Amino acid sequence: MQKNIFHTSLVRLASTIANFLLVFIVARYLGPNAKGIASIILTTITFVVFFSSIIGGQSYIFLIPKLKFEALVVPAALWSMLMSVSAFLILSFLNVTNIQGAAFIAVIALLMSLNNVQTTLFLSKQRWALFNLLQSLPVILTLLLTACLFFVFQKMTLNGYLMSMIVSYCFALLIGFWFLRHEFSVSNLSQTFEEVETLFRYGLSYQLLDLLQLLNLRFYFFMLHHLQGDADLGYFSVGVSLFESCWIFARSVQTVSYSRFVSSVFSAEVAIEVIRYVKFSIFISIVISFVLLALPDAFYHLVFGNAYVGVNWSLKWFVPGAIAYNIYLILQSYYLAKAKYTSLILMNVFGFILSLIGCYAWIPLRYFTGAAASASMSFLFCAILVYVLFCKDNKLSLGVLWPCKSDLNALKNTLQGLFVK
Repeated sequence: MQKNIFHTSLVRLASTIANFLLVFIVARYLGPNAKGIASIILTTITFVVFFSSIIGGQSYIFLIPKLKFEALVVPAALWSMLMSVSAFLILSFLNVTNIQGAAFIAVIALLMSLNNVQTTLFLSKQRWALFNLLQSLPVILTLLLTACLFFVFQKMTLNGYLMSMIVSYCFALLIGFWFLRHEFSVSNLSQTFEEVETLFRYGLSYQLLDLLQLLNLRFYFFMLHHLQGDADLGYFSVGVSLFESCWIFARSVQTVSYSRFVSSVFSAEVAIEVIRYVKFSIFISIVISFVLLALPDAFYHLVFGNAYVGVNWSLKWFVPGAIAYNIYLILQSYYLAKAKYTSLILMNVFGFILSLIGCYAWIPLRYFTGAAASASMSFLFCAILVYVLFCKDNKLSLGVLWPCKSDLNALKNTLQGLFVK
């Protein structure tokens, strides 16, 4: 487990750096207004992918050992196509964006959804090399293609960036299809739709939780855009991208733990191990946050341009929630693996209500600071509740999160296991 977490963390770090460089290119060379439009497009894509994942999302981890490959993949592909076409028609009809923008959203959402199906299949089989490859390749390839368009061909447009995403996801899909080609059998196509009801039942429960988490993570983007406009959202989204790098390690632990806990017995020793990973992730987040806050204005001016000076301190109230959210990210893997969605759903409902109240109360008065505080309040609420619930369910003291000498010994042993043969 330790090596899988380590390798997954390295891949996520590479993806985060690639995302950071993409943010740098778009923000620096297209400006805050274009960055704000890009943020709205990508956030809208995220919501379309969410609905596509009702069939084909993380709930498949439970179903893959039970159902035939064709009964999983074919319905997921068809459902993703239906959701993307629906998104195009709805966005066009409501004039949310122009025809070209709606087409970009629909196509990229479809490709991302299909890639998610592939990565989930590899995750459930614990084929970590392929899982990490297909998770990171689209981002890294998008960076390379965008840089080529911007700096070699001098085509500095938002459409060029979006086209780079399309090409990158197509390439990732081809690679995944190549490694899955032997799983597909024409003789089983007659049974393709026999388990659709099962797919919807499991998928809807998981996606309801995922929707609430998505709202907690991104609703304030829409509120800030509605109240302040493209440029302010572009400014704010750069800061969020920076501070969300605090979650690299926690998301890696969550991914590996989720896959592991589905098929293993959860003991008291494992619970202590999970809490130890929470401590490590909090420490890493504190260090990253401190560095981002300590960097001088000259750094942000040099990297992003004069328009982004002070972006780090504009999100100072985002930091407490970002650090605490590590607790939620890791501990939720226990409840996801056991399909215990109810508690997570309820805490996210109340977290979203808090965020909604904060957005309406603080954004008109405090702008960026108000949006950051609204998100942070929701993150803190969910983190505290899931921690208390986890300790209660596993009969742990609430003080178990306090650092102790054994944590240092565990960290030493982990590092020795990774680097010393």
